[in-house]
Amino acid sequence: MAEWLSQQVGQRISRQAIGWWLKKLGITRKKLTYHYTQLDEVKAKAFNEEIKLLLDKFPFIVLDECSFYPKLDPRFGYSLKGTRAVERKPSHKGDEHCALFFAISNLKENGVIHWELTKERVNWETFYNFLEKINPIGDKKNYLIMDNASIHDVPIRGKKKSCQMSESRC
Repeated sequence: MAEWLSQQVGQRISRQAIGWWLKKLGITRKKLTYHYTQLDEVKAKAFNEEIKLLLDKFPFIVLDECSFYPKLDPRFGYSLKGTRAVERKPSHKGDEHCALFFAISNLKENGVIHWELTKERVNWETFYNFLEKINPIGDKKNYLIMDNASIHDVPIRGKKKSCQMSESRC
């Protein structure tokens, strides 16, 4: 910010001077609050209403994954006094990458039936290996619910095919 402002006004301005002026204007440095922008809330509410009636009738296993770069996110930002410092998550990659896979069921008390944290490259193979470790609950056929992430597709000779578990498993 100091370099940019120095270029704009044509005079060298220190970082400390900028901090002093921000404080004078009522803008303080504080921990950032993130708002995630990926979720379409209207579609999510419609899906929740649609599936709510089925939860008691059928055994479901819901699968999902998330990736993150632990050392990448800025922890502090600036905003006016009395307001939160809000920032979007950075989209560029850092050096250290982690992925969390998890499976929850509507038949288990705490829900979580399996999870795995990995630093491996995330692709259809790592996802399929995670699927193989899941044990269905109960004696009925378990229904899998997952999103349309590209790692759920298995590439076969240039074509994509949806990843499916064997009939005996789910």
